[in-house]
Amino acid sequence: SLSSSLVPELRKGDGNMLVKVLAVSLAPGDCRVLSGKTSLVQGPPSFPYIPGGDLCGIVVQVHDDEKKFRRGDCVVAMFDTIGPRGALAEYKLVKTSNAAIKPPSLSPEQACALPSSALSAMLLCENCVRQGDRVLVLGGAGGVGTHLVQMLKPNGASFVAATSTQKELLLRLGVDQVVDYRTEKWWE
Repeated sequence: SLSSSLVPELRKGDGNMLVKVLAVSLAPGDCRVLSGKTSLVQGPPSFPYIPGGDLCGIVVQVHDDEKKFRRGDCVVAMFDTIGPRGALAEYKLVKTSNAAIKPPSLSPEQACALPSSALSAMLLCENCVRQGDRVLVLGGAGGVGTHLVQMLKPNGASFVAATSTQKELLLRLGVDQVVDYRTEKWWE
């Protein structure tokens, strides 16, 4: 039953919907917070603390006037707080403005990796890449990097290099040159 005191409640006019969480993407910041090795800025605001920001889940409640989402929709969403919080729960209030319908070709586990990483890569391409640019992506096999290397050429880059130890993956994603930072001095 959704009447439990542990399930967040919608409030009129808050712009939220209630989502039953299916999968969560944890970021390096989540791991640092969970390890206890964080600064005052990145540490949990209070306890109990629920980590996790990006998620995929099923909409279980929406406001009557909501036009984009309906009960039963499978959505992806990103956090709307300072730092990712709350997605590793059974239910999460999600801002409708920070959500989208899950692409049908992706599993919930794949889709939850999209919101923050893919958006960051898209914004980098839109705001920083010019026609003919030669781009070096540091950490090309990471969350943002794997999205970014796929978006660079369609956004005008003429050559893409990336640092990583995962050469085959990055070549499949369209990188022209992979630099193994363990054995090559890429900065020279």
